[in-house]
Amino acid sequence: MKVDNLPQKFVSQYSITNNSNKSDSIHFSGSFSPAKILRIPQSKMYKNFNYNMQRYFNISSKEADYAKNIYTSGNQIKHDLMYILGRKYRNLYFTNQSKELGTNFKNVADMVSNISKPSIVHKKLAKQDNLSFGELENLFVAMDKNKDKTDLVLKLLNLNEKIINTKKLSYNFLSGFVNSKYASEINKNFADYKPYLYLNINKKNIVSDLEQAIENKSYQPQKYEQLFDIINLKNQDEKFSDLSEEVLMSDYYPEKMEVISHFGKSLRFLVSYDKKALNETLLKILKSSNRDNYKDRIYFFDNYLSKNYMSFAENSENIKVVPDILHKIENNENDKEFVYNVIEKNIPFKSPVSLYEFIANIDTKVVNKKINSLKNLFKAYRNNLIGNYNEIELAKDLIDGKPYINRVMQEATLNDLRSDTRTLTGFIKYKLVKFKINLENKFFNNNN
Repeated sequence: MKVDNLPQKFVSQYSITNNSNKSDSIHFSGSFSPAKILRIPQSKMYKNFNYNMQRYFNISSKEADYAKNIYTSGNQIKHDLMYILGRKYRNLYFTNQSKELGTNFKNVADMVSNISKPSIVHKKLAKQDNLSFGELENLFVAMDKNKDKTDLVLKLLNLNEKIINTKKLSYNFLSGFVNSKYASEINKNFADYKPYLYLNINKKNIVSDLEQAIENKSYQPQKYEQLFDIINLKNQDEKFSDLSEEVLMSDYYPEKMEVISHFGKSLRFLVSYDKKALNETLLKILKSSNRDNYKDRIYFFDNYLSKNYMSFAENSENIKVVPDILHKIENNENDKEFVYNVIEKNIPFKSPVSLYEFIANIDTKVVNKKINSLKNLFKAYRNNLIGNYNEIELAKDLIDGKPYINRVMQEATLNDLRSDTRTLTGFIKYKLVKFKINLENKFFNNNN
């Protein structure tokens, strides 16, 4: 940029520092409304603006009057820009780096004055610490009177900050896209090109490679979207680090990525586990997941596996059996109903292995009809009313109507009521239920 013949002290060194946290906007109220300020350019508000320009750029009040037209234009964004750039200039002025600052107050004022349609994107660019005044001016000029280019820069600055450091986008990156002959095309179909940007942000030829792909009509949005999903999934959790990108890409479905993602989330607190067993299970789940079964799988992971993940650390068989449970759910409606009952009614199975063995050895169609009794029975044994237990044997005895099952259920019922006998209502209810149980047992014994 051109440097006017000001004293050398007004041209300092260039450095990257943080801008002030103060607001960049000046809010007008009361007697200093915009309309009154326009009619009274030497008002208190203008004096404040003039004073800040002096302070930021280390100039006299007369020299600061050079920007009066910006203030009196009534354009709030231009006004804000002068404050943002003023702070930027002041930060650079008081540092000592090797790169020349190369600008002065008049250059800055002219740069802002020449913006025909100032917008939020100009303010965002001005706040980029790594852009010099000359680079900012070049970008402003390239964007001027071109909505596509302005919109494109805004979209680039609004990329996901967790993936790209948008506060440090390089000048070459921004100017490459702004000056690209395909800027309008990229802006129009930005969603298609976004995965490419995320995957190639650190590549030197990111713009030219994309231009070539567009020109040759070889750009495949779906391919980059899939690859981005896969890499994002692998970066999400170290448990996925050994998954092959080629395998993931070979039979890609967005639903598969969703299933694997939920599987990982259900194990997010798992630290100790058999890595080989987990990788084998992941591949089996991946290969068998499709658009027909992905919802059932996500439901199972979110509502059952997430509550039983600690069993994975205790026994690797609990990891390996997960695909077998999924197979049962997806190929037998009775098994599916039973597993849903287990989840919804919170039936206490010891582990995924015990759940699978139960489904494999018990007629779930019959058990589903006695599901509440099964829940109470398991709960009774879980609460150590009758010591250790085998879930399959208990279920078979329940189906066969073994007498002791009824006694266990009765004792479980009384045990639940006993804790509430401190109140009169609870005491009466407990006595009535106990009397009823005694009558049933007496009647049963007399019949025998």
